Amino acid sequence: MIHHRVCANTESRDVTAYVPAVIPVIASRKGVCKALKSGRLLLNGCRCRSDYVPAAGDEITFTAPIGVAKVFPLELKVVFQDASLAVVVKPPGFWVNGNRYRTVENALPFNLKQTHALDALPCPRAVHRLDAPTSGLLVVAKTASALVSLSRQFQLRTVQKRYHAIVSGRTLTTFDVDIPIEGRSATTRFRRVVYTRSVRSNWLTTVAAEPVSGRTHQIRRHLQYAGYPVFGDHVYNSSGSAFRGKGLFLSAVAIAFSHPATGKRIEFATDEPPKFESLRRRESRRWHRLHSDIPHSASLPEPPSAPISAMQDTATT
Repeated sequence: MIHHRVCANTESRDVTAYVPAVIPVIASRKGVCKALKSGRLLLNGCRCRSDYVPAAGDEITFTAPIGVAKVFPLELKVVFQDASLAVVVKPPGFWVNGNRYRTVENALPFNLKQTHALDALPCPRAVHRLDAPTSGLLVVAKTASALVSLSRQFQLRTVQKRYHAIVSGRTLTTFDVDIPIEGRSATTRFRRVVYTRSVRSNWLTTVAAEPVSGRTHQIRRHLQYAGYPVFGDHVYNSSGSAFRGKGLFLSAVAIAFSHPATGKRIEFATDEPPKFESLRRRESRRWHRLHSDIPHSASLPEPPSAPISAMQDTATT
C-alpha cells in the first residue's frame, strides 16, 4: 500500500490530475478513475468523486492490484541501482508506462536486480515520465517508501534535471522562457553549449535546458515559443527541419536528487546520444562544401559562462 499526504501550497487540481503526479504507479487520469471505482484509491480512508480537489493534510492511499505485467525483453543501460531505486537510460521511441506491452516499465524486471526490502513493489516503477521520443535518464523506485519519497521530491521541485537539445538557429548565450502551459506556470532555463553551421537553417545550436517546473512537452513548447524549434520534433517544429527517421534531438543527460533511504544528495549523468554529434558534423561538412571560400571549422564552443546548475558530468553515489 502506498501512502501520500498532501502538503501545503499544493496547486489546486482535481484528484485525477493530482494523483498521477505524486503516485506514478497510476499513470493516467483514466487509471485514477478506475482505482477510485474499484476502491483501491482512497482519500482519508473513504471513496471520493473524481472531481474532488485534494487539500493540505489529506491522506491518499493506494493499494496496488495483484499481478505482474508480462516482461518486455528490451535491454536498458543501467547507470545505478541499489535496494531502493535505480537509474536507467530510456531509449527513444518507447513509452515509459501505460496500457501497452512495449514500455520501459515492462522492461525493468528484465534489467534490474530484485530487491528484498520489506516494502518491495511487485515490479519496479518509474518515478517520472519522459516523452516517448525523448531519451535519457529515468529514475525508478523499487520500494513503496522510495516511490513516495522520490515522488514528493518531484512534486516539491527539489529534483534537478538537465536536458540537451539541438535546435534550429543560433541562440543567445543564456535565456529563460517563462510561459504558462495549459494555464499553469512553467519556467525553463537555457544555456547555449555549442553552435554549428547548417545548410538547413544556417545555424544549429545545442542547448542545455533545465526545467524549473514539469509540464507536458515543456522544453519542446518553450523552445518553439522562443523561435528555436527542436530538430526532429514533428509536433512543434513546422520549419521543415524535422528530420524524417532521425527521431527527436532531445535527451535527459543529468539528474540530481536526495536518496530516499539515506537523504544523501546523489547526481547522475549520461552522454548525449551519438546522433547529436553525427548531426553537428554532417551539417557542418555540408555547409562548408557549399561555402568552400570560407575556412572550415568544427562546432564552435561557447566561452565559459555562469553555470546554471551545480550538477557535474559524472555520477556520484
